[in-house]
Amino acid sequence: MKVRVFQNSKEKARLGAARCPWACEWTENGRRVAQTLGSKEDAEEFAAVKRAALLNRIKGIRPDVKWDAFVQQYMTEKVHASGKRPGTIKEIKLALARFKELCKPRWVHQIEELTLDQFCRRRFSMHGIHKQKIRPATVEKELRHVRAALSVAKRWKYIAEVPAMPEILGDQREKAHVTEDHFALMMKAAEVATFPDIESHKLPPECAPADWWRALFATAWVTGARISAILRLRWEDLDWDSGRILSRAAATKQRRDARPDIKAALPYVEKIAGGDPRLFPWNHAARTLYREFKRIQEAAVDDQGNRLIDLPCRDADDEGHTCNAWCHVYGFHAFRYAHARVNWANPQLQNQMGHACRATTEHYRQWAEQQFTEYGATLPEIDTTPSGDVRGNTGEDSGEPCLRLFTA
Repeated sequence: MKVRVFQNSKEKARLGAARCPWACEWTENGRRVAQTLGSKEDAEEFAAVKRAALLNRIKGIRPDVKWDAFVQQYMTEKVHASGKRPGTIKEIKLALARFKELCKPRWVHQIEELTLDQFCRRRFSMHGIHKQKIRPATVEKELRHVRAALSVAKRWKYIAEVPAMPEILGDQREKAHVTEDHFALMMKAAEVATFPDIESHKLPPECAPADWWRALFATAWVTGARISAILRLRWEDLDWDSGRILSRAAATKQRRDARPDIKAALPYVEKIAGGDPRLFPWNHAARTLYREFKRIQEAAVDDQGNRLIDLPCRDADDEGHTCNAWCHVYGFHAFRYAHARVNWANPQLQNQMGHACRATTEHYRQWAEQQFTEYGATLPEIDTTPSGDVRGNTGEDSGEPCLRLFTA
């Protein structure tokens, strides 16, 4: 591991100390290797890099792995082989490509904390699809994918240690959740729904699209499940006696069977029991589902025609954001936050919402606890009875001189 910086004695005698180039010498595979660099500063810098490379080699670290080759190997051996969903694989690929675009890493072992800090700074200077500022949550998500890749690089002995991730601070906004009043308005406004088609979805003849939507809203409210998992529920998995339904691992994000309780929603679910094996058959395009949900919310109006579900735009203060109709309605995920808000103290919340990691449930629970736990602040007792020397404002002239204000 010893690396020596020196000047060749013969060259020094021939050219002189000032003009003689500096060289670096080390032992590799039992043989002495020397390289002429030029100035002493260049030789010392090369020696420092060489010492680190030799030390890594002694520890079993491979310093000769390029970033591009590692990413290709990582995607093949870990990401694709792990059975991740196509959407997750796409996110990982985009995050690593963004990291390469902004930081241009060449060697895996040269990635350090400064590299990650530079990635954050350059990422925040960019703009999103709609020319709005990049959210801190977006940068955090991309950093998590980079950290996962670097963790694998450490196990593969391509890097000595995984650099510490930068701390990213962002606005902790209150999560949009469906309120009880808005939920009741949605159930009433479902009458305007025209999808799904009754005949093609094998729903009962006496059933209407409004019944389908009311059953969906009720199930989303009582289970807190993701919309994708709800649409995959099947009649054969429903236990009418216990009021629980099997959400199969292949249909859940965490790839684990779950049995959410939907007993409270069964009166609405019974009305749509038809010939399709799915509880909520939907053969239309996915965007049609969201458009119909938006139209139902916009149909909730008062007698004067004013919208009753008109949320304030959460991104109105963001530079470059153009507000549109989607900014003022709920998304399906708002039902999950509503469920967590109501049931945050229930110890079975993790199983009900289908979280594979307890930390994810704590994210919902802590938000609800902070926002809805009673604080109990009180005012001190104050005697508000007027005292006898307090002059009332009767409008009568007391005869006292008026207060005059003098200014410079």
